[in-house]
Amino acid sequence: MILIFGMAGFVYANPIDRSLNGTWDNNDRDSGYIFNNGVFQFFINNFITMRGTYTTNSGRINMTVTDIHGAMFDLENRFYTIRELQSASLQSWQRGELRQMIEHGRGSYSVIGNRLTIFFDIEEMGIEHFIRR
Repeated sequence: MILIFGMAGFVYANPIDRSLNGTWDNNDRDSGYIFNNGVFQFFINNFITMRGTYTTNSGRINMTVTDIHGAMFDLENRFYTIRELQSASLQSWQRGELRQMIEHGRGSYSVIGNRLTIFFDIEEMGIEHFIRR
């Protein structure tokens, strides 16, 4: 725990759980995460599809997606901000996919040795298991 003194007094800030740092593969889905000190990337078949930031606190993770690759929506070969995608001309099924991508990243997690398990809050996401590369 880090102790910070500010105008209002003492503020406690939880550091990022460094045990998450590294590349984590979900071999069942050919996907995974790269976590690095509060920044994450999500990949499918080793192709980065999403990136953003994350925080951890008491066994909980909150991932905030900041950019999604256009290939996920048949758009240009580049990353788009969430704002750009929300204002793009997407079909209704694509908007549903975008909403799920944005909202997926909350849940509890555990790291035991080289295994990461994330228990996502969104029921459709369920529980995912990863192995450290």
